[in-house]
Amino acid sequence: MAKTVPWYYKLSPDGFARYFLIKEILKRTFGKKKEINILDAGGKENSLWAMIKDERLPYKLTVIDILP
Repeated sequence: MAKTVPWYYKLSPDGFARYFLIKEILKRTFGKKKEINILDAGGKENSLWAMIKDERLPYKLTVIDILP
């Protein structure tokens, strides 16, 4: 049985690397048990949220952008 690949794996290499590195830095800095608030200014996709959710990290993410 084939394992489904998360949609954010299909991002451009630059986009994936950006969100993956941010997630890893947050995880290593704050751990998996400390709840933190994250503001993603200019975030257009749910990539960071999806990675945080997949890792079951207790982080609260707010995304703001001037574009709908």
